[in-house]
Amino acid sequence: MDFQVVVLAGGTSEKLSPLVSKDVPKALLPVANRPVLSYVLDLLEASDLKDIIVVVEGQEAARLVGAWASSAYLDRLLVEVVAVPEDIGTAGALRAISRRLTANDVLVISGDLVTDVLPGSVAATHRRNGAAVTALLCSVPVSGPSDAASSGGKDKAKKPARLNIVGLDITRQFLLHIVSGTDVEKDVRVNKKKVRAVGEMEIRSDLMDAHLYAFKRTTLQDILEEKEAYRSIRLEVLPYLVRSQLRSSPSSGEGTTADEIGNATVPFNSHLQYLSQHRILAPSAFKKDLLSTGGTYRCCVYIASKNKYCHRLNSIQAYCDINRDVVGDASHLSSYSFSAQNNIIHPSSVLGSKTTVSLISYLF
Repeated sequence: MDFQVVVLAGGTSEKLSPLVSKDVPKALLPVANRPVLSYVLDLLEASDLKDIIVVVEGQEAARLVGAWASSAYLDRLLVEVVAVPEDIGTAGALRAISRRLTANDVLVISGDLVTDVLPGSVAATHRRNGAAVTALLCSVPVSGPSDAASSGGKDKAKKPARLNIVGLDITRQFLLHIVSGTDVEKDVRVNKKKVRAVGEMEIRSDLMDAHLYAFKRTTLQDILEEKEAYRSIRLEVLPYLVRSQLRSSPSSGEGTTADEIGNATVPFNSHLQYLSQHRILAPSAFKKDLLSTGGTYRCCVYIASKNKYCHRLNSIQAYCDINRDVVGDASHLSSYSFSAQNNIIHPSSVLGSKTTVSLISYLF
């Protein structure tokens, strides 16, 4: 599969202070006694994606990550660790290494993603649909979206206010609308022209952008060059591609009024479906008319099944949640065996018939 992989491993995030430091960059934070980056690299290896660029913010952090990766994945993966300036954002990090990208398609994945969804599945969907971008969407974790702002004090029991609102076609293959984080308003505003073109749109708020994307390389490079001010893939690059899908679609009428091209307001609920009054197009017509190659971008999604685990380590709360999960309900991710008392047993350990394993708890 002609894919080049870029892992955005970050550097020393303030959100994770004091867990991260100049000696322990974010990529090397331990999750069940393994660096969090190892979970991503193992997934890529399982999908036979072995040509990998790991982008790390800061020279010293990159040196530490490179030393670990060269030892842990010797003769397993071809990992090139590249240092970029700090605080340039995910789009800025891709822009900094853009000239290194030469494959037809590029898989971009966050280095703090802990999941059992194979990146190869996203890559296959991307190729099958001939998409400009394909995004992995997962069910929102019980603790809330990974991108949600952490709460303190009495607000800890409340659900986070920051959500991802996505609009899908009737086949749930194409991404028609996306609003993330602080851009989410009380009501969801959808362009009428887009609704009229597709006939039916499903609005969802129970899906999380997992920060795993497959891009057509030339499309990605063109946008990074054209939109020099873009810093975020999730908040800027992806929404730009989604908004651009209808730019070259034919008009459905001769005289278009301002009201017809305006926004349709959909009342916000935790999970709703907005069915337009316009005619429903068949999937084949949808692909042909709306997503033709004439100047448009085809934006697709891979929606993971609800039984898949998907979480990002981007806050102290998420760090605690993931460590708890990978030795609990998601223990298959840790590759550890467990004692009768559900304690982790290292593969090198040999237990006698009268051995007792105690549990040591750490408080953060």
